[in-house]
Amino acid sequence: MLASMTQVHRDPQRQDQFCVKYTKETKIYRREQGKSLDSWVEGLDMANQEIRENMKEEKEAEELEEKEKAKAKMMHGQWMQKNGMPTNEEQWTAWFQWMKSGNLEDQTIRNFYQDLMTPQPQAPQRR
Repeated sequence: MLASMTQVHRDPQRQDQFCVKYTKETKIYRREQGKSLDSWVEGLDMANQEIRENMKEEKEAEELEEKEKAKAKMMHGQWMQKNGMPTNEEQWTAWFQWMKSGNLEDQTIRNFYQDLMTPQPQAPQRR
């Protein structure tokens, strides 16, 4: 629910309540006695900003991961054209170094290797 907040502000009609606009609705909250209205508004606004920053960072990380996967696939294709599929430990070590030479992260290479080694389910054949 916090991620869908678009705006937090004081209610101009009353001194003891504030409005939170969400993507699909607006809700009005009344403060409890002893708690400052400003702290509620500022706290929710800060939480909203933090969530938005986290969502942006996650999206950027996903985009970077997709680019890394595409680069790994391209580099693997180049390796395959030159050398074929590695068959022993020495060839896999050379393959790993080849992938690292393309400035790929070790974890990206490991994940790509795992994908290569995982058998893909085959579609049923039609007769």
